[in-house]
Amino acid sequence: MIERLQPDSAEAQQILDEFVANYKEQYPTEYMGMAILHRVDRLGEWSVVTGSIAGEGKDIIAARKTSQGYPITEFIHIMPLESPEGLEIRVIQPLLEKLPEAPQALFTCLDQAWLMASGYSSQPSSVSLLAYIGTDDGTMEGVTEIYTLLSDGSNHSVLLHEPMLILGLVSSPDGERIAFSGCPGSLVNNCLPDEDLDVWGVNWDGSNLVNLTEVSAVNESHPDWSPDGQQLVFG
Repeated sequence: MIERLQPDSAEAQQILDEFVANYKEQYPTEYMGMAILHRVDRLGEWSVVTGSIAGEGKDIIAARKTSQGYPITEFIHIMPLESPEGLEIRVIQPLLEKLPEAPQALFTCLDQAWLMASGYSSQPSSVSLLAYIGTDDGTMEGVTEIYTLLSDGSNHSVLLHEPMLILGLVSSPDGERIAFSGCPGSLVNNCLPDEDLDVWGVNWDGSNLVNLTEVSAVNESHPDWSPDGQQLVFG
């Protein structure tokens, strides 16, 4: 059961204040001087905060209260969710399953914050199937994977597990294929997103993974489908 906390409540403000203080201490050059709390959802012992550090987008933070309040022991910036109203609620349950069980945690990563613009994709032929990007170990050092789940949070599964960095999911208009940019390795191992990206395609069931721009020597990213689904454009 998810319980909504009022953003102006004392507990919600404590979460925000302690998070901002710790963020400024750990990342003094990155803090932009703004912090907006959009909402706080309670799920069991966890508080899941939707807000913004710089006043743009929506960031998700998971917090568990300790005797010292809400200390940060690990933090990764969560990607903005450009999503229909309510998607944050639907993805919270499976993502919380990845959180560490350490007694002292935390503000931490629900999912791969460092994939700032990767977002998610929904299958056009289905009102309930979603895909998003995560890593096999929940850190930026891990291998990225594509996950799927239903909009109610059930049937959470891995669609694609390959030794590569995956960015920018986009579904074909007919709901048969997903295109993305990617390269072998990870952000900390061999793959340079500014140099090595190709456009890839995979079926929504995880089959038929194809490098669509392998013969090109330039960097390809941000793929998108033509309205008829017959062509891809990319930058």
